[in-house]
Amino acid sequence: MSCVNPREFAHKTIDAGESRIWEQAVPTDPCIYRLAEIDGVCGPTVKAPIHENFGDGIMSAVDFDMSVTRAGNPKGDQVKLEISGKYLACSAW
Repeated sequence: MSCVNPREFAHKTIDAGESRIWEQAVPTDPCIYRLAEIDGVCGPTVKAPIHENFGDGIMSAVDFDMSVTRAGNPKGDQVKLEISGKYLACSAW
């Protein structure tokens, strides 16, 4: 049994780059499944204040930053995801 070096794994993962292709309809990886679940359940809740504060439009997934950090909590450490994307107003065709 060999251990994975976290730094080496992170570098390989980052070097692999992003994929904009969904490989399966329902993700089988538990972590990715939960992220998809959050999007499906909370998407409309997140969309509402975006439209309320910015108007009819979207958050860019191209001009986009994300950080993942550990947040201490008395009930157990939590994963903190922070995303920031450029607002793009919808325009009439």
